[in-house]
Amino acid sequence: MELLALPQNPTIEIIDDSRIENTSKTKFIEANTLQVSLFHLKEDCIIPVFAKDNETTISHYEFITTVQEALQEI
Repeated sequence: MELLALPQNPTIEIIDDSRIENTSKTKFIEANTLQVSLFHLKEDCIIPVFAKDNETTISHYEFITTVQEALQEI
């Protein structure tokens, strides 16, 4: 493993989104998806579980709200 020094001015590393080009012709992420509300995710969807021991994982709703809360703290 190699230790790398961080740049002195990290804002230089940020790229303006208007300069980013999408060269991909496929819509992999968008394929077979439907837009749904957070209420639907919370009330109508099942929570995934591990098949090995039936232990629950984090639900989609919990993941989204946790990320939103973390972003609001930044």
